[in-house]
Amino acid sequence: MSEGVLRASPEAAHAFDLGGYLAAELAPVEAALYRGLELMDLMLDDPQHRGSVARLREIARVREVMVDFLSGTNEYGSTALSLQKYFDHFAVLARRRHLAG
Repeated sequence: MSEGVLRASPEAAHAFDLGGYLAAELAPVEAALYRGLELMDLMLDDPQHRGSVARLREIARVREVMVDFLSGTNEYGSTALSLQKYFDHFAVLARRRHLAG
């Protein structure tokens, strides 16, 4: 799962970095959000993840939190920093796996 989440994380990270954007510059951020959500939807549909309910739940939850943070009422109280830290863990794990093998 870490590789899949890592593929979605650059898109998500771009979307989380909303500070200082002018209205005209929000189109790339919105595109990044939709691409990140599309990648998560693809992970949810991937047969590789079907064997693990916990994995599916994790992917679905992070998708829900992303949508809530970026276009919802932020019920979960997420911050750009907390979401970036979440995705950074997957980046570190994927990097360690890459270096190990």
